[in-house]
Amino acid sequence: MAENELQDESEAYTADGFPNILSIDMAAKYLTISKCYLYALVKGSFIPYTKIGKRIVFRKCDLFNWLGMNVVQPKHFFTEEEEFEFEG
Repeated sequence: MAENELQDESEAYTADGFPNILSIDMAAKYLTISKCYLYALVKGSFIPYTKIGKRIVFRKCDLFNWLGMNVVQPKHFFTEEEEFEFEG
């Protein structure tokens, strides 16, 4: 086996145990959403995906970036006093 083939294999999975290319099942688990909801996101073109023939796959880096684009920023911040009362 060539050295670059070994390198490609070792980079196929990341430290979190998910591969770099995800099936519908794995992408739903990675995003912690249902497959049904993921299919709806794909159908509406709300999420980045790739088709290989009829198969839908996702690059994990695209999903991670997509999550970052959809972060809701807080509108309110705790003062130290409010934070202490909240922790109670």
